[in-house]
Amino acid sequence: MRARHAVVVVIAAAALAGCTTATMVVPAGLETAAAPLAVRGLNPRTTGKPIDFGPYHVTVREGWQTSQSVAFLGITVGKAMRPYRFELTGGETAVSAACATAAAEVWRGSLAVELPVDAVLGCEIRTEGVTWELHLNADRKGVLVGTLRVPRTADVFDVRSLHALEGAAWRVSEPVGFELARDGKPVAAAETINAGRIWLPPSLDPRERDTVAAALAALLFFTPAEVQ
Repeated sequence: MRARHAVVVVIAAAALAGCTTATMVVPAGLETAAAPLAVRGLNPRTTGKPIDFGPYHVTVREGWQTSQSVAFLGITVGKAMRPYRFELTGGETAVSAACATAAAEVWRGSLAVELPVDAVLGCEIRTEGVTWELHLNADRKGVLVGTLRVPRTADVFDVRSLHALEGAAWRVSEPVGFELARDGKPVAAAETINAGRIWLPPSLDPRERDTVAAALAALLFFTPAEVQ
């Protein structure tokens, strides 16, 4: 798995080529539905440093990445995991979350291949006695896709990573942001490059707004684990 720093080179190159700061292409409809909320404390990132956006304050506790590997007949298989927990305040209700990133890889000599894992990101987000689950997996095109949902109910948002930059003729391999959608319509988004930005339209259901804000915070903190 490649960490977020890998995208910095791409972003810097794009910025130099166009002499402007590269920004994410905002999902259709969101740019006019809500003014972006600036994120404070995300980039540059310090482990355990809180972040803020809009009315929200997010305190985080980040664990060490753990990894293990097993070698057999010249082939090594490795797994890695990095946990983090956070609390989000400033909304209608307090929200807590427990998350973990994961990665798996197999290599022989200098050849390494990433393996599918159950999820590259998994979170439990709790608010007002309700537990939402956030999961992301990588598809065959390298896009991270998943859901934010209350299990066994119809409360579901689709989540996907975004890879398009304004003015760029090609998509970048690393995520530059994430989109939450319902019934195919974008309802919220986060830009994870630069200082970070959040889109939370006023039309979002007030009962779900804090949960969506927490999911976006989880995605801001998300850095794919790397097998050591």
